[in-house]
Amino acid sequence: MDAQTNLIINLTGPIAVTRPLGRREHITTVRFYADDPGSALRSLTT
Repeated sequence: MDAQTNLIINLTGPIAVTRPLGRREHITTVRFYADDPGSALRSLTT
């Protein structure tokens, strides 16, 4: 399961982020892996 996404967060609007090498861009989706996806989702929505 390494490097697999198990949570996808769709944002209500774009946000500006800085990528690891310094390039800036706007994103509307965040994908990440969490050991306990249910707990991670609850902490993001409360």
